[in-house]
Amino acid sequence: MVYFERAICILAHLWAEGWRGRKLDAVTFVNEARPLLQFSHWNRNTNHQWSSWYIVEGACTEFFTMLIHAAAEHGDGVVKALLLAFEREWDDPEKKWAWPADACRQAILAFWEIGVPQDWAITRLRSLEQHVLGSNHVFTRLSEYEKQLLLRSLNPIKKKRRKRRVTLGGRPQTQGWALALS
Repeated sequence: MVYFERAICILAHLWAEGWRGRKLDAVTFVNEARPLLQFSHWNRNTNHQWSSWYIVEGACTEFFTMLIHAAAEHGDGVVKALLLAFEREWDDPEKKWAWPADACRQAILAFWEIGVPQDWAITRLRSLEQHVLGSNHVFTRLSEYEKQLLLRSLNPIKKKRRKRRVTLGGRPQTQGWALALS
């Protein structure tokens, strides 16, 4: 539990620095956030020795969403760098198994809410379906498919108004309502 408490302190520090106007540059922010990104794939045998590991694992979804919102306090450059750090974690064949689909889904939506392009969010959300197929647990697969279907039916990308836009490839994005997931 001490590791999780330390991670919360790092998150609080990062958010407070941005809130107080002490903007960190992208490299510094990502370096300080790296232990938080790697938290979910520490040696599982060590983690399961904690009596409260399952509680901590369940909090990861909200934890990563808060990290993304903390990055937004530091500016678009930090958001872009953090997004790339998340993508490296998600795409690494040795690490991606440790990322729960729900934590990825909520992180993708959090990035979208703070202005990352809709195309990126939709592509990443669709790729989660392939991630779910890799699970050997039938209940897990069914539960994740249910969440994906619910996401498509509720269509948060269509219904939420974006707070601001972040450009990833140098193309400025226009303000306005986003299109539906389809």
